[in-house]
Amino acid sequence: MLGFIKSNTFGKVQGMGDYIERITLLLSKQSVLLLLVYIIIATSWVFTTDQLLQPMADESDTAYLLISLKDWIFIVVSGLVLVYFASRKREAQKDLASTERKYQKLFQHSSDGIMLTNPDGSILKVNPAGCRILGRKEEEIKELGREGITKNDEKMQEALKRREETGHFSGELTFIHKSDKHIPVELTSSVFHSEDEGLQTSIIFRDITDRKKHERLLQDQIRMRATIMEVGAKALEADELTSFYEMLTKEMTSLLDAQRTHLFRFTEDSVVQQLASSPPLEASLVDGHGFADLQTLNTPQIIQPDQLRPLTQQLPDASVSYGVIIPGDSGPLGFVAVQYADDYELNTNDELFLKAVAHIISITTARKQAEQQLQQSLDEKKTLLAEIHHRIKNNLAVISGLLEVQAIETEDEHVRFTLQDSQQRIQTIATIHEKLYQSSTLAEVGTEQFIQDLIRSIHDAHNPGNQRDITYETDIEDIDLDMDRAIPLGLIVNELVSNTYKHAFEEQEQGHISIRLESKNDMIRLQITDNGKGLPEDFTLQQSSSLGMNLIQTLTHQLEGQLEYQNTENGCEFIVTAPFPQ
Repeated sequence: MLGFIKSNTFGKVQGMGDYIERITLLLSKQSVLLLLVYIIIATSWVFTTDQLLQPMADESDTAYLLISLKDWIFIVVSGLVLVYFASRKREAQKDLASTERKYQKLFQHSSDGIMLTNPDGSILKVNPAGCRILGRKEEEIKELGREGITKNDEKMQEALKRREETGHFSGELTFIHKSDKHIPVELTSSVFHSEDEGLQTSIIFRDITDRKKHERLLQDQIRMRATIMEVGAKALEADELTSFYEMLTKEMTSLLDAQRTHLFRFTEDSVVQQLASSPPLEASLVDGHGFADLQTLNTPQIIQPDQLRPLTQQLPDASVSYGVIIPGDSGPLGFVAVQYADDYELNTNDELFLKAVAHIISITTARKQAEQQLQQSLDEKKTLLAEIHHRIKNNLAVISGLLEVQAIETEDEHVRFTLQDSQQRIQTIATIHEKLYQSSTLAEVGTEQFIQDLIRSIHDAHNPGNQRDITYETDIEDIDLDMDRAIPLGLIVNELVSNTYKHAFEEQEQGHISIRLESKNDMIRLQITDNGKGLPEDFTLQQSSSLGMNLIQTLTHQLEGQLEYQNTENGCEFIVTAPFPQ
Protein backbone atom coordinates (compact mmCIF):
# COMPACT_ATOMS: atom_id res chain seq x y z
CA MET A 1 0.00 0.00 0.00
CA LEU A 2 2.79 2.34 0.95
CA GLY A 3 4.51 1.68 -2.32
CA PHE A 4 1.36 2.58 -4.20
CA ILE A 5 0.92 5.78 -2.26
CA LYS A 6 4.53 6.59 -2.71
CA SER A 7 4.53 6.02 -6.43
CA ASN A 8 1.20 7.80 -6.76
CA THR A 9 2.47 10.76 -4.80
CA PHE A 10 5.62 11.02 -6.84
CA GLY A 11 3.57 10.73 -9.99
CA LYS A 12 1.37 13.58 -8.87
CA VAL A 13 4.39 15.63 -7.95
CA GLN A 14 6.06 14.87 -11.27
CA GLY A 15 2.94 15.71 -13.22
CA MET A 16 2.45 18.87 -11.24
CA GLY A 17 6.09 19.74 -11.84
CA ASP A 18 5.52 19.50 -15.58
CA TYR A 19 2.46 21.69 -15.25
CA ILE A 20 4.34 24.15 -13.11
CA GLU A 21 7.14 24.24 -15.67
CA ARG A 22 4.65 25.26 -18.33
CA ILE A 23 3.13 27.82 -15.99
CA THR A 24 6.52 29.38 -15.25
CA LEU A 25 6.82 30.35 -18.87
CA LEU A 26 3.93 32.71 -18.31
CA LEU A 27 5.21 34.16 -15.08
CA SER A 28 7.62 36.95 -14.39
CA LYS A 29 11.12 36.27 -13.13
CA GLN A 30 10.11 37.17 -9.59
CA SER A 31 7.10 34.82 -9.73
CA VAL A 32 9.21 32.00 -11.14
CA LEU A 33 11.72 32.45 -8.34
CA LEU A 34 8.98 32.29 -5.72
CA LEU A 35 7.42 29.23 -7.42
CA LEU A 36 10.74 27.38 -7.46
CA VAL A 37 11.16 28.09 -3.77
CA TYR A 38 7.67 26.69 -3.19
CA ILE A 39 8.40 23.52 -5.23
CA ILE A 40 11.58 22.89 -3.23
CA ILE A 41 9.72 23.36 0.05
CA ALA A 42 6.79 21.19 -1.12
CA THR A 43 9.04 18.40 -2.39
CA SER A 44 10.99 18.46 0.87
CA TRP A 45 7.69 18.26 2.73
CA VAL A 46 6.55 15.17 0.74
CA PHE A 47 9.78 13.23 1.16
CA THR A 48 10.22 14.22 4.79
CA THR A 49 6.71 13.24 5.81
CA ASP A 50 6.96 9.95 3.82
CA GLN A 51 10.14 9.04 5.67
CA LEU A 52 8.60 9.87 9.03
CA LEU A 53 5.31 8.03 8.45
CA GLN A 54 6.69 5.02 6.54
CA PRO A 55 7.54 2.93 9.68
CA MET A 56 3.96 3.34 10.92
CA ALA A 57 2.20 2.70 7.62
CA ASP A 58 2.21 -1.14 7.93
CA GLU A 59 1.12 -1.13 11.57
CA SER A 60 -1.72 1.36 11.64
CA ASP A 61 -4.54 2.41 9.42
CA THR A 62 -4.36 5.78 11.03
CA ALA A 63 -0.90 6.29 9.58
CA TYR A 64 -2.20 5.24 6.18
CA LEU A 65 -4.99 7.76 6.51
CA LEU A 66 -2.57 10.50 7.51
CA ILE A 67 -0.39 9.75 4.49
CA SER A 68 -3.43 9.96 2.22
CA LEU A 69 -4.67 13.19 3.82
CA LYS A 70 -1.17 14.63 3.65
CA ASP A 71 -1.04 14.13 -0.08
CA TRP A 72 -4.46 15.66 -0.60
CA ILE A 73 -3.51 18.57 1.64
CA PHE A 74 -0.41 19.00 -0.51
CA ILE A 75 -2.52 18.89 -3.68
CA VAL A 76 -4.97 21.49 -2.33
CA VAL A 77 -2.22 23.83 -1.15
CA SER A 78 -0.42 23.42 -4.47
CA GLY A 79 -3.58 24.28 -6.31
CA LEU A 80 -4.10 27.40 -4.21
CA VAL A 81 -0.52 28.40 -4.84
CA LEU A 82 -0.97 27.93 -8.57
CA VAL A 83 -4.19 29.93 -8.49
CA TYR A 84 -2.35 32.71 -6.59
CA PHE A 85 0.49 32.79 -9.11
CA ALA A 86 -1.92 32.69 -12.03
CA SER A 87 -3.82 35.67 -10.63
CA ARG A 88 -0.54 37.52 -10.06
CA LYS A 89 0.37 36.76 -13.65
CA ARG A 90 -2.94 38.08 -14.95
CA GLU A 91 -2.53 41.25 -12.86
CA ALA A 92 1.03 41.65 -14.12
CA GLN A 93 -0.12 41.17 -17.69
CA LYS A 94 -2.91 43.66 -17.14
CA ASP A 95 -0.50 46.20 -15.61
CA LEU A 96 1.96 45.58 -18.41
CA ALA A 97 -0.72 46.08 -21.04
CA SER A 98 -1.87 49.28 -19.33
CA THR A 99 1.70 50.53 -19.13
CA GLU A 100 2.32 49.64 -22.75
CA ARG A 101 -0.79 51.55 -23.78
CA LYS A 102 0.36 54.59 -21.79
CA TYR A 103 3.82 54.45 -23.30
CA GLN A 104 2.35 53.92 -26.73
CA LYS A 105 0.18 57.04 -26.29
CA LEU A 106 3.20 58.93 -25.00
CA PHE A 107 5.24 57.72 -27.97
CA GLN A 108 2.53 58.64 -30.47
CA HIS A 109 1.42 61.98 -29.02
CA SER A 110 4.69 63.37 -27.64
CA SER A 111 5.63 66.81 -28.98
CA ASP A 112 9.28 65.70 -28.89
CA GLY A 113 10.70 63.36 -31.47
CA ILE A 114 11.40 59.81 -30.21
CA MET A 115 13.43 57.17 -32.01
CA LEU A 116 14.36 53.60 -31.12
CA THR A 117 17.63 52.56 -32.76
CA ASN A 118 20.38 50.01 -32.69
CA PRO A 119 23.88 51.08 -31.64
CA ASP A 120 25.05 50.54 -35.24
CA GLY A 121 22.80 53.38 -36.40
CA SER A 122 19.87 51.46 -37.88
CA ILE A 123 16.51 52.96 -36.91
CA LEU A 124 13.77 50.66 -35.56
CA LYS A 125 10.93 53.02 -34.77
CA VAL A 126 10.11 56.76 -35.04
CA ASN A 127 7.14 58.59 -33.54
CA PRO A 128 5.00 61.07 -35.51
CA ALA A 129 6.70 64.11 -33.92
CA GLY A 130 10.07 62.83 -35.11
CA CYS A 131 8.71 62.32 -38.61
CA ARG A 132 7.29 65.84 -38.56
CA ILE A 133 10.58 67.40 -37.42
CA LEU A 134 12.52 65.57 -40.14
CA GLY A 135 9.81 66.10 -42.79
CA ARG A 136 9.88 62.39 -43.70
CA LYS A 137 7.77 59.25 -43.29
CA GLU A 138 8.81 56.60 -40.78
CA GLU A 139 9.75 54.05 -43.44
CA GLU A 140 11.90 56.63 -45.21
CA ILE A 141 13.70 57.47 -41.97
CA LYS A 142 14.29 53.77 -41.25
CA GLU A 143 15.70 53.32 -44.72
CA LEU A 144 18.10 56.29 -44.38
CA GLY A 145 19.38 55.31 -40.96
CA ARG A 146 21.43 57.53 -38.68
CA GLU A 147 23.88 58.60 -41.37
CA GLY A 148 21.09 59.83 -43.61
CA ILE A 149 19.36 62.13 -41.11
CA THR A 150 22.29 63.44 -39.05
CA LYS A 151 25.05 65.88 -39.99
CA ASN A 152 28.27 63.94 -39.53
CA ASP A 153 30.46 66.57 -37.90
CA GLU A 154 32.75 66.78 -34.89
CA LYS A 155 29.80 67.23 -32.54
CA MET A 156 28.26 64.00 -33.85
CA GLN A 157 31.47 62.03 -33.41
CA GLU A 158 31.91 63.39 -29.91
CA ALA A 159 28.32 62.40 -29.04
CA LEU A 160 28.82 58.80 -30.26
CA LYS A 161 32.07 58.53 -28.33
CA ARG A 162 30.53 59.82 -25.12
CA ARG A 163 27.51 57.52 -25.42
CA GLU A 164 29.78 54.54 -26.02
CA GLU A 165 31.84 55.40 -22.93
CA THR A 166 29.03 56.33 -20.52
CA GLY A 167 25.89 54.90 -22.12
CA HIS A 168 24.31 58.33 -22.22
CA PHE A 169 24.55 61.61 -24.13
CA SER A 170 22.78 64.97 -23.83
CA GLY A 171 23.55 67.93 -26.04
CA GLU A 172 22.89 69.66 -29.34
CA LEU A 173 23.28 68.05 -32.77
CA THR A 174 22.21 68.90 -36.30
CA PHE A 175 19.59 66.83 -38.16
CA ILE A 176 18.93 67.06 -41.88
CA HIS A 177 15.40 67.85 -43.07
CA LYS A 178 13.98 66.33 -46.22
CA SER A 179 14.50 69.72 -47.88
CA ASP A 180 18.23 69.47 -46.99
CA LYS A 181 17.74 72.21 -44.44
CA HIS A 182 19.87 71.77 -41.33
CA ILE A 183 17.82 71.59 -38.14
CA PRO A 184 19.44 72.23 -34.74
CA VAL A 185 18.05 69.77 -32.17
CA GLU A 186 18.41 69.28 -28.45
CA LEU A 187 18.91 65.56 -27.94
CA THR A 188 19.12 62.93 -25.21
CA SER A 189 20.27 59.41 -26.07
CA SER A 190 20.63 56.38 -23.77
CA VAL A 191 21.69 52.76 -24.27
CA PHE A 192 19.49 50.03 -22.72
CA HIS A 193 19.16 46.22 -22.89
CA SER A 194 16.12 44.59 -24.47
CA GLU A 195 15.33 40.94 -23.62
CA ASP A 196 14.23 40.29 -27.18
CA GLU A 197 16.62 42.47 -29.19
CA GLY A 198 19.68 42.95 -26.98
CA LEU A 199 21.35 46.40 -26.81
CA GLN A 200 19.28 49.25 -28.20
CA THR A 201 19.29 53.03 -27.95
CA SER A 202 16.54 55.53 -27.27
CA ILE A 203 16.74 59.03 -28.70
CA ILE A 204 14.53 61.91 -27.60
CA PHE A 205 14.98 65.16 -29.52
CA ARG A 206 13.27 68.48 -30.14
CA ASP A 207 13.63 71.15 -32.81
CA ILE A 208 15.30 74.25 -31.32
CA THR A 209 15.35 76.31 -34.53
CA ASP A 210 13.16 79.04 -33.01
CA ARG A 211 15.21 79.13 -29.84
CA LYS A 212 18.42 79.40 -31.85
CA LYS A 213 16.84 82.16 -33.90
CA HIS A 214 15.92 84.09 -30.76
CA GLU A 215 19.40 83.54 -29.37
CA ARG A 216 20.91 84.88 -32.59
CA LEU A 217 18.55 87.85 -32.50
CA LEU A 218 19.58 88.54 -28.90
CA GLN A 219 23.26 88.24 -29.78
CA ASP A 220 22.75 90.47 -32.81
CA GLN A 221 20.92 92.96 -30.62
CA ILE A 222 23.76 93.02 -28.11
CA ARG A 223 26.33 93.33 -30.90
CA MET A 224 24.33 96.06 -32.62
CA ARG A 225 23.97 98.02 -29.39
CA ALA A 226 27.70 97.75 -28.84
CA THR A 227 28.28 98.89 -32.42
CA ILE A 228 25.89 101.82 -31.97
CA MET A 229 27.76 102.90 -28.84
CA GLU A 230 31.08 102.53 -30.66
CA VAL A 231 29.77 104.45 -33.67
CA GLY A 232 28.43 107.16 -31.37
CA ALA A 233 31.81 107.49 -29.67
CA LYS A 234 33.58 107.68 -33.04
CA ALA A 235 31.03 110.27 -34.16
CA LEU A 236 32.03 112.51 -31.25
CA GLU A 237 35.69 112.09 -32.15
CA ALA A 238 35.21 112.54 -35.90
CA ASP A 239 37.24 115.41 -37.30
CA GLU A 240 36.11 114.98 -40.87
CA LEU A 241 32.71 113.75 -42.08
CA THR A 242 33.88 111.87 -45.18
CA SER A 243 36.06 109.43 -43.22
CA PHE A 244 33.27 109.00 -40.66
CA TYR A 245 30.76 108.13 -43.39
CA GLU A 246 33.16 105.61 -44.93
CA MET A 247 33.75 103.96 -41.55
CA LEU A 248 30.01 103.83 -40.88
CA THR A 249 29.04 102.16 -44.17
CA LYS A 250 31.80 99.60 -43.70
CA GLU A 251 30.56 98.71 -40.21
CA MET A 252 26.96 98.42 -41.44
CA THR A 253 27.83 96.13 -44.35
CA SER A 254 29.68 93.80 -42.00
CA LEU A 255 27.13 93.83 -39.18
CA LEU A 256 24.03 93.45 -41.39
CA ASP A 257 25.75 90.86 -43.60
CA ALA A 258 24.70 92.91 -46.61
CA GLN A 259 26.04 92.97 -50.13
CA ARG A 260 26.57 96.73 -50.04
CA THR A 261 25.63 99.75 -47.91
CA HIS A 262 25.16 103.24 -49.35
CA LEU A 263 24.87 106.65 -47.73
CA PHE A 264 23.13 109.34 -49.79
CA ARG A 265 22.16 112.95 -49.27
CA PHE A 266 19.49 115.11 -50.90
CA THR A 267 20.83 118.17 -52.68
CA GLU A 268 19.03 121.48 -52.81
CA ASP A 269 17.68 120.66 -56.29
CA SER A 270 16.07 117.39 -55.05
CA VAL A 271 18.52 114.91 -56.48
CA VAL A 272 20.50 112.12 -54.84
CA GLN A 273 24.22 112.39 -54.23
CA GLN A 274 26.34 109.55 -52.85
CA LEU A 275 28.36 110.35 -49.71
CA ALA A 276 29.87 106.90 -49.08
CA SER A 277 29.53 103.26 -50.13
CA SER A 278 30.99 99.99 -48.85
CA PRO A 279 32.28 98.22 -50.86
CA PRO A 280 33.04 101.36 -52.89
CA LEU A 281 30.81 102.02 -55.88
CA GLU A 282 31.41 104.42 -58.71
CA ALA A 283 29.55 107.60 -57.81
CA SER A 284 28.39 108.26 -61.38
CA LEU A 285 26.04 105.27 -61.15
CA VAL A 286 23.86 106.96 -58.55
CA ASP A 287 24.57 110.67 -58.46
CA GLY A 288 22.02 112.95 -60.03
CA HIS A 289 19.00 110.64 -60.01
CA GLY A 290 15.78 112.23 -58.78
CA PHE A 291 14.27 111.12 -55.49
CA ALA A 292 11.81 113.90 -54.67
CA ASP A 293 9.09 111.59 -53.34
CA LEU A 294 11.18 110.71 -50.29
CA GLN A 295 11.54 114.34 -49.25
CA THR A 296 7.99 114.29 -47.88
CA LEU A 297 9.13 111.91 -45.12
CA ASN A 298 10.11 113.88 -42.05
CA THR A 299 10.57 111.02 -39.57
CA PRO A 300 12.94 108.04 -39.74
CA GLN A 301 11.25 104.98 -41.19
CA ILE A 302 12.05 101.92 -43.25
CA ILE A 303 11.84 102.59 -46.97
CA GLN A 304 10.29 99.69 -48.85
CA PRO A 305 11.94 98.22 -51.97
CA ASP A 306 9.36 99.74 -54.34
CA GLN A 307 10.28 103.21 -53.05
CA LEU A 308 13.94 102.49 -53.76
CA ARG A 309 13.30 101.16 -57.25
CA PRO A 310 14.19 104.46 -59.01
CA LEU A 311 17.59 104.16 -57.37
CA THR A 312 18.18 100.40 -57.33
CA GLN A 313 17.51 100.15 -61.04
CA GLN A 314 20.71 102.12 -61.47
CA LEU A 315 22.72 99.83 -59.17
CA PRO A 316 24.25 96.53 -60.34
CA ASP A 317 23.27 93.22 -58.67
CA ALA A 318 20.58 94.73 -56.43
CA SER A 319 17.59 92.43 -56.09
CA VAL A 320 16.29 93.94 -52.86
CA SER A 321 17.21 97.06 -50.90
CA TYR A 322 16.09 98.63 -47.66
CA GLY A 323 16.82 102.02 -46.25
CA VAL A 324 15.99 104.62 -43.64
CA ILE A 325 15.57 108.37 -43.91
CA ILE A 326 18.15 110.60 -42.18
CA PRO A 327 16.08 113.28 -40.39
CA GLY A 328 16.95 116.95 -40.33
CA ASP A 329 15.54 120.11 -38.75
CA SER A 330 14.06 121.36 -42.00
CA GLY A 331 13.40 118.00 -43.66
CA PRO A 332 15.27 114.79 -44.48
CA LEU A 333 18.98 115.15 -45.09
CA GLY A 334 19.23 111.93 -47.08
CA PHE A 335 18.94 108.20 -46.48
CA VAL A 336 20.90 105.02 -45.84
CA ALA A 337 20.32 102.09 -48.24
CA VAL A 338 21.28 98.45 -47.61
CA GLN A 339 21.49 96.04 -50.57
CA TYR A 340 21.03 92.27 -50.53
CA ALA A 341 21.68 90.05 -53.54
CA ASP A 342 19.14 87.45 -52.32
CA ASP A 343 15.61 87.84 -51.09
CA TYR A 344 16.00 89.02 -47.51
CA GLU A 345 13.62 90.42 -44.92
CA LEU A 346 14.90 92.81 -42.30
CA ASN A 347 14.23 91.75 -38.72
CA THR A 348 13.39 94.06 -35.84
CA ASN A 349 17.01 94.40 -34.77
CA ASP A 350 18.05 95.42 -38.29
CA GLU A 351 15.36 98.10 -38.44
CA LEU A 352 16.21 99.50 -35.00
CA PHE A 353 19.90 99.53 -35.93
CA LEU A 354 19.22 101.41 -39.17
CA LYS A 355 17.08 103.97 -37.37
CA ALA A 356 19.71 104.47 -34.66
CA VAL A 357 22.41 104.92 -37.30
CA ALA A 358 20.22 107.44 -39.12
CA HIS A 359 19.89 109.48 -35.91
CA ILE A 360 23.65 109.31 -35.28
CA ILE A 361 24.34 110.52 -38.83
CA SER A 362 21.79 113.31 -38.38
CA ILE A 363 23.26 114.48 -35.06
CA THR A 364 26.88 114.15 -36.25
CA THR A 365 26.20 115.98 -39.50
CA ALA A 366 24.37 118.79 -37.71
CA ARG A 367 27.15 119.05 -35.12
CA LYS A 368 29.91 119.15 -37.70
CA GLN A 369 28.03 121.72 -39.76
CA ALA A 370 27.56 123.85 -36.65
CA GLU A 371 31.24 123.45 -35.80
CA GLN A 372 32.21 124.44 -39.32
CA GLN A 373 29.95 127.48 -39.19
CA LEU A 374 31.31 128.41 -35.77
CA GLN A 375 34.89 127.94 -36.92
CA GLN A 376 34.18 130.02 -40.00
CA SER A 377 32.67 132.72 -37.82
CA LEU A 378 35.64 132.57 -35.44
CA ASP A 379 38.05 132.78 -38.36
CA GLU A 380 36.19 135.80 -39.68
CA LYS A 381 36.21 137.45 -36.27
CA LYS A 382 39.86 136.59 -35.77
CA THR A 383 40.72 138.11 -39.12
CA LEU A 384 38.64 141.17 -38.29
CA LEU A 385 40.26 141.55 -34.86
CA ALA A 386 43.73 141.18 -36.34
CA GLU A 387 42.84 143.82 -38.90
CA ILE A 388 41.59 146.11 -36.12
CA HIS A 389 44.83 145.75 -34.14
CA HIS A 390 46.83 146.31 -37.30
CA ARG A 391 44.90 149.45 -38.20
CA ILE A 392 45.15 150.79 -34.64
CA LYS A 393 48.89 150.22 -34.74
CA ASN A 394 49.10 152.00 -38.11
CA ASN A 395 46.94 154.89 -36.89
CA LEU A 396 49.08 155.24 -33.77
CA ALA A 397 52.16 155.20 -35.99
CA VAL A 398 50.66 158.05 -38.02
CA ILE A 399 49.99 160.02 -34.82
CA SER A 400 53.53 159.29 -33.62
CA GLY A 401 54.87 160.52 -36.94
CA LEU A 402 52.83 163.73 -36.69
CA LEU A 403 54.17 164.35 -33.18
CA GLU A 404 57.70 163.74 -34.43
CA VAL A 405 57.21 166.28 -37.26
CA GLN A 406 55.78 168.76 -34.79
CA ALA A 407 58.71 168.23 -32.44
CA ILE A 408 61.16 168.88 -35.25
CA GLU A 409 59.41 172.11 -36.28
CA THR A 410 59.13 173.58 -32.77
CA GLU A 411 61.94 175.72 -31.39
CA ASP A 412 60.86 175.42 -27.76
CA GLU A 413 63.08 172.79 -26.13
CA HIS A 414 60.54 172.02 -23.42
CA VAL A 415 57.76 171.53 -25.97
CA ARG A 416 60.03 169.32 -28.04
CA PHE A 417 60.75 167.03 -25.07
CA THR A 418 57.05 166.92 -24.23
CA LEU A 419 56.14 165.92 -27.78
CA GLN A 420 58.86 163.27 -27.81
CA ASP A 421 57.55 161.82 -24.50
CA SER A 422 54.04 161.64 -25.97
CA GLN A 423 55.45 160.12 -29.12
CA GLN A 424 57.18 157.40 -27.03
CA ARG A 425 53.98 156.66 -25.10
CA ILE A 426 52.02 156.30 -28.33
CA GLN A 427 54.76 154.09 -29.73
CA THR A 428 54.49 151.87 -26.63
CA ILE A 429 50.75 151.36 -27.21
CA ALA A 430 51.37 150.73 -30.92
CA THR A 431 54.00 148.09 -30.08
CA ILE A 432 51.47 146.22 -27.89
CA HIS A 433 48.84 146.26 -30.66
CA GLU A 434 51.43 144.98 -33.09
CA LYS A 435 52.25 142.06 -30.80
CA LEU A 436 48.52 141.37 -30.30
CA TYR A 437 47.71 140.96 -33.98
CA GLN A 438 50.82 138.81 -34.38
CA SER A 439 49.78 136.50 -31.49
CA SER A 440 47.80 133.30 -32.08
CA THR A 441 44.90 134.23 -29.83
CA LEU A 442 44.66 137.96 -30.68
CA ALA A 443 43.63 138.42 -27.05
CA GLU A 444 46.89 138.00 -25.13
CA VAL A 445 50.48 139.09 -25.65
CA GLY A 446 53.63 137.65 -24.15
CA THR A 447 55.46 140.16 -21.93
CA GLU A 448 58.99 139.03 -22.78
CA GLN A 449 59.04 140.04 -26.44
CA PHE A 450 57.10 143.30 -26.29
CA ILE A 451 59.02 144.61 -23.22
CA GLN A 452 62.33 143.72 -24.83
CA ASP A 453 61.28 145.63 -27.97
CA LEU A 454 60.03 148.51 -25.81
CA ILE A 455 63.31 148.82 -23.86
CA ARG A 456 65.31 148.75 -27.08
CA SER A 457 63.13 151.50 -28.57
CA ILE A 458 63.53 153.70 -25.45
CA HIS A 459 67.29 153.18 -25.46
CA ASP A 460 67.55 154.17 -29.14
CA ALA A 461 65.36 157.25 -28.56
CA HIS A 462 67.24 158.59 -25.50
CA ASN A 463 70.72 157.41 -26.39
CA PRO A 464 70.94 157.55 -30.18
CA GLY A 465 74.09 156.05 -31.57
CA ASN A 466 75.14 155.14 -27.98
CA GLN A 467 76.39 158.68 -27.43
CA ARG A 468 76.47 158.05 -23.69
CA ASP A 469 77.88 155.01 -21.97
CA ILE A 470 74.56 153.74 -20.62
CA THR A 471 73.84 150.02 -20.66
CA TYR A 472 70.85 147.96 -19.59
CA GLU A 473 70.07 144.37 -18.72
CA THR A 474 66.69 142.59 -18.67
CA ASP A 475 65.31 139.52 -16.92
CA ILE A 476 61.75 139.28 -18.24
CA GLU A 477 59.49 136.31 -17.53
CA ASP A 478 57.15 135.58 -20.43
CA ILE A 479 53.68 136.19 -18.97
CA ASP A 480 50.56 136.19 -21.17
CA LEU A 481 48.59 139.38 -20.52
CA ASP A 482 45.44 140.72 -22.09
CA MET A 483 45.30 144.22 -23.53
CA ASP A 484 43.78 145.71 -20.36
CA ARG A 485 46.92 144.79 -18.43
CA ALA A 486 49.57 144.79 -21.13
CA ILE A 487 49.07 148.47 -22.08
CA PRO A 488 49.23 149.87 -18.49
CA LEU A 489 52.25 147.71 -17.70
CA GLY A 490 54.00 148.75 -20.91
CA LEU A 491 53.33 152.44 -20.21
CA ILE A 492 54.69 152.07 -16.66
CA VAL A 493 57.88 150.50 -18.04
CA ASN A 494 58.10 153.30 -20.62
CA GLU A 495 57.75 156.08 -18.01
CA LEU A 496 60.17 154.59 -15.45
CA VAL A 497 62.88 153.66 -17.97
CA SER A 498 62.53 156.97 -19.87
CA ASN A 499 62.81 158.95 -16.61
CA THR A 500 65.91 156.97 -15.73
CA TYR A 501 67.57 157.86 -19.05
CA LYS A 502 66.56 161.53 -18.70
CA HIS A 503 67.35 162.21 -15.03
CA ALA A 504 69.43 159.48 -13.36
CA PHE A 505 72.71 160.01 -15.22
CA GLU A 506 72.87 163.82 -15.61
CA GLU A 507 76.09 164.05 -13.57
CA GLN A 508 77.63 160.75 -14.70
CA GLU A 509 79.52 159.70 -17.79
CA GLN A 510 78.21 156.13 -17.61
CA GLY A 511 75.29 154.24 -16.13
CA HIS A 512 73.45 150.94 -15.93
CA ILE A 513 69.76 150.05 -15.76
CA SER A 514 68.30 146.70 -14.66
CA ILE A 515 64.73 145.71 -15.60
CA ARG A 516 63.23 142.55 -14.01
CA LEU A 517 59.69 141.14 -14.39
CA GLU A 518 58.50 137.98 -12.67
CA SER A 519 55.35 136.28 -11.39
CA LYS A 520 55.29 134.84 -7.90
CA ASN A 521 52.53 133.89 -5.45
CA ASP A 522 49.80 135.04 -7.86
CA MET A 523 51.45 138.45 -8.18
CA ILE A 524 53.33 140.25 -10.94
CA ARG A 525 56.44 142.08 -9.77
CA LEU A 526 58.18 144.74 -11.91
CA GLN A 527 61.52 146.00 -10.58
CA ILE A 528 63.56 148.77 -12.28
CA THR A 529 66.94 149.65 -10.70
CA ASP A 530 69.67 152.08 -11.75
CA ASN A 531 73.05 153.24 -10.42
CA GLY A 532 72.40 156.92 -11.01
CA LYS A 533 72.25 159.88 -8.64
CA GLY A 534 69.09 158.70 -6.92
CA LEU A 535 65.93 160.52 -5.95
CA PRO A 536 65.94 163.88 -4.13
CA GLU A 537 65.75 163.55 -0.36
CA ASP A 538 62.41 165.38 -0.21
CA PHE A 539 60.86 163.44 -3.14
CA THR A 540 57.30 162.18 -2.68
CA LEU A 541 54.80 160.97 -5.24
CA GLN A 542 52.04 163.12 -3.74
CA GLN A 543 54.02 166.32 -4.21
CA SER A 544 55.45 165.45 -7.62
CA SER A 545 54.09 167.63 -10.43
CA SER A 546 55.62 165.44 -13.13
CA LEU A 547 53.13 164.14 -15.67
CA GLY A 548 55.13 160.93 -15.92
CA MET A 549 54.94 160.25 -12.16
CA ASN A 550 51.23 161.01 -12.06
CA LEU A 551 50.72 158.72 -15.02
CA ILE A 552 52.66 155.93 -13.25
CA GLN A 553 50.42 156.24 -10.17
CA THR A 554 47.25 156.19 -12.28
CA LEU A 555 48.36 153.16 -14.25
CA THR A 556 49.39 151.28 -11.07
CA HIS A 557 45.96 151.98 -9.61
CA GLN A 558 44.40 150.69 -12.84
CA LEU A 559 46.31 147.42 -12.33
CA GLU A 560 45.05 147.31 -8.70
CA GLY A 561 48.69 147.26 -7.68
CA GLN A 562 51.14 149.06 -5.43
CA LEU A 563 54.07 151.33 -6.27
CA GLU A 564 57.17 151.42 -4.04
CA TYR A 565 60.40 153.42 -4.48
CA GLN A 566 63.60 154.00 -2.56
CA ASN A 567 67.17 155.15 -2.90
CA THR A 568 69.84 152.48 -2.84
CA GLU A 569 73.56 152.64 -2.18
CA ASN A 570 74.23 153.19 -5.88
CA GLY A 571 71.05 154.81 -7.21
CA CYS A 572 67.32 154.21 -6.84
CA GLU A 573 64.76 151.46 -7.25
CA PHE A 574 61.11 151.37 -8.30
CA ILE A 575 58.93 148.30 -7.62
CA VAL A 576 55.39 147.76 -8.96
CA THR A 577 53.36 144.77 -7.76
CA ALA A 578 49.93 143.78 -9.09
CA PRO A 579 47.66 140.72 -8.92
CA PHE A 580 48.42 138.00 -11.45
CA PRO A 581 45.57 137.71 -13.99
CA GLN A 582 43.60 134.48 -13.56
